[in-house]
Amino acid sequence: MIKGRNKKRRKLNVIRYADDFVITGATESILRDEILPAVKDFLQPRGLSLSEEKTHLRPIEEGFEFLGFTLRKFNGKLITKPSQKKVTRFRHSLNTFFKESQNLPFDVMLKKLNSKLRGWAFSNRQVVAKRLFNTLDNDIYFGVQRWLRCRHRNKTNAWIIHRYRSRIEGRSNFGTFVVNKQGKRQWLGLFRMADVPIRYHVKVRGEANPYDSAYREYFKDRAEKQCRTRNYDRLFLASTSLERALIRG
Repeated sequence: MIKGRNKKRRKLNVIRYADDFVITGATESILRDEILPAVKDFLQPRGLSLSEEKTHLRPIEEGFEFLGFTLRKFNGKLITKPSQKKVTRFRHSLNTFFKESQNLPFDVMLKKLNSKLRGWAFSNRQVVAKRLFNTLDNDIYFGVQRWLRCRHRNKTNAWIIHRYRSRIEGRSNFGTFVVNKQGKRQWLGLFRMADVPIRYHVKVRGEANPYDSAYREYFKDRAEKQCRTRNYDRLFLASTSLERALIRG
């Protein structure tokens, strides 16, 4: 394999996760004529081979999918988003959930739905997904509305709105009051994925060395900031929309 200055000049990098990997290079010819044969020669003695269906050569401006995300360069900036296939599967799972939960009480259905939304939003909060979260929230809002109409076929829309919809922080949302473990009434609202803060990964400084005492304060401050962010996000995900409104107020 290419090493040293030649590797740096050709911008060769490998990103690997389990048996999936991506190799980047300065030009397509380098990857096609040098790197691809070298990878095949490396795998062959080990009884392995590249999958022809999954092996592609393409410019970063066209983008590619890796581990459920789409990576593409726009105007010199790399943008990472959830892949369209991943979003489509999530939409289908939500449609299936609404159909299969038609006989559940509203509060039970809402708890299960919120759990799905929290998990999906939390796993995609480190990429460019805020606009997607808003779009999904809008679809889910009308999905819950259709679920309620099917559940209460003999009731009017005004009756459904009066019973299941409230305004919190100036925003209308579906929800209901439930009794918690302490015996108190608590508001259970529809989780909004767009409320989840986007947390982009902050790279470590190139010259920073964790074994160099000169950068001890840098890594200490970085670890403390990450700890504060994690604690805030845990509190955010564990609280209801009403509790968050009271905390902000």
